Amino acid sequence: MSASTVKIPTPFSFPEQAREVAAAEALFQSKFFGFDDTTVPRCASVEPENVLNFWEYEALPMLNMLDVERVKETGVKVAILRGERSGEAWYAQTTVGQARILGREVVTMLVHHQMFEVEVEAFVPRFLDVINS
Repeated sequence: MSASTVKIPTPFSFPEQAREVAAAEALFQSKFFGFDDTTVPRCASVEPENVLNFWEYEALPMLNMLDVERVKETGVKVAILRGERSGEAWYAQTTVGQARILGREVVTMLVHHQMFEVEVEAFVPRFLDVINS
């Protein structure tokens, strides 16, 4: 068996954990605001494999604490964005502290977290303004 065909087990590799993944996904999705607004175009449907991929490979790194002070020390250019329809959701609130530490402004984008996907014409010009400032 070649190295490219070896599947390394992850915490969600086993069928008996499907219920736990589904429960975690339902709770996680319930914490996002702005997605139920019927005036906003719907995001593309997520394939079931993408949900598993998120929980196997993306959730843990995303939930780890970012060393914002280290980011500031390196001088990396950072834009802090939040979605207008995110309101006071936990992920929108974190932008305030990050921006304060990094000495940046919080840029409020229209719509929600996946605006880049559903309102490209509105998102791209605003995003280009942000990254070019």
